[in-house]
Amino acid sequence: KLAPSEQAMRYMGAWLTTMRYAGKKIVTLTVRRQDTQPDRNCDIRAWTDLRQWLGQRGYAVLWIDDSNDALTRGHGFHELDPDLRLALYERAAMNLIGANGPSVLLWFSSAPFMQFNVGVQQKWIDHMAEHMHLKEGEQLPWARPDQRLVWKPDTFEVMREEFQKWESEQSAAVKKVEVAAGP
Repeated sequence: KLAPSEQAMRYMGAWLTTMRYAGKKIVTLTVRRQDTQPDRNCDIRAWTDLRQWLGQRGYAVLWIDDSNDALTRGHGFHELDPDLRLALYERAAMNLIGANGPSVLLWFSSAPFMQFNVGVQQKWIDHMAEHMHLKEGEQLPWARPDQRLVWKPDTFEVMREEFQKWESEQSAAVKKVEVAAGP
């Protein structure tokens, strides 16, 4: 498994504290906006709606732009540095990501994630079959239940539904632990 360095975890912890995110349930949204292969890009309107919906539910939402967008605006420290990006992903309660390169960091880490737009076009279904040996709808064989490939488009409705499923599973897991611990 990939893991961030201790130094990256310290830097990210300090940054989150400075930004007043410490102690909050963080959800990252990593979007793809590229001129190359635009069919893989995120539906920015849907992701913006999701960000608002998550904020209304009390989550601290961190939007991670494509590196080229972030650099254009003078940002980009965690967009460019895989160690810092992974440290942020590890500190998040959940990471939502489009069909883009940084998803591979999540695939091989212990960070929770949902990747959308996986195989929404036949050429990507074929790509996943050839290079990852995954048939449509299958999950990475080493993934935990909170690490999911979502073989659906990134509409607001799909992302909200998948997130609510995850919340229900988290709630059920907490109750199971509480029952096992007893009074």
